Amino acid sequence: MPDHAAAQSYWAGKAGDWVQWADPVARLAEKINIPFLESIDLAPGHRLLDLASGAGEPAMSALSIAGENGLVVATDFVPGMLTGLQKRPGADQMKLAAADMQALPFADTVFDRISCRFGIMFVPDPAAVARECRRILSTDGVCGFMIWGPQEDQTLFSILSQAVFDILGQEPDSHHQSIFRFGRKGDLQDIFLDAGFHSVVETDQYHKARAHLDRPFWQAQLHMTYGHLLTDLDQAALDHLNNHILCLFKDLPRDEQGSTILNSHTRILIAQKG
Repeated sequence: MPDHAAAQSYWAGKAGDWVQWADPVARLAEKINIPFLESIDLAPGHRLLDLASGAGEPAMSALSIAGENGLVVATDFVPGMLTGLQKRPGADQMKLAAADMQALPFADTVFDRISCRFGIMFVPDPAAVARECRRILSTDGVCGFMIWGPQEDQTLFSILSQAVFDILGQEPDSHHQSIFRFGRKGDLQDIFLDAGFHSVVETDQYHKARAHLDRPFWQAQLHMTYGHLLTDLDQAALDHLNNHILCLFKDLPRDEQGSTILNSHTRILIAQKG
């Protein structure tokens, strides 16, 4: 189980990398965010609470759906993340709040929808999160959590983890392992059922992306996941790491067009209160 203080310190150290890459990967994030928000039936006029917003995903995408008559509140337990989010274009249209999702500073039944993309895995007490979500949701409210499937189903994570170990000698730490904490189907679902939600459904999504090795497409994920290990590396060391990553990708299968196939596995949990 992640330690709260350690997790907060860890993510505070990564805030700079997340903010730096937020806008460059915004278009890719939108492709993930919109289907996720549609899965919780977010609609114009809804009041949405986004948990573990980080640099603003999927809260930024939610603004266009909730509209001017709705409300989007972005939260994170690391103030540095919200400071960076505040500087992004359009962020002034949402409310920002530093908050621990295990003990949310909001009244009962005030939100119609709750979203959380890749955040609940790092929380010490996910059962408390489920109870808090049920408390602050309206009677017919819905919450959605996007999580990663098992690590062995994630090509990009696996390659980067291997490269960091090969070149830097760093094995995956506890924070990295937490990414796949709910990789086994049903583990998170049971937590929300125990919290009293009326209906809880998990849906697996398997993705195949085609990547071209003539450009370093892995940079955003490398820095957002391992930026804290790269800070003290000089350019030669960074080049060495990136060259090794490229070599590992070259060993993967390719399609008829010569593109490298990247597999990934996500899961969406939808919990209805009433």
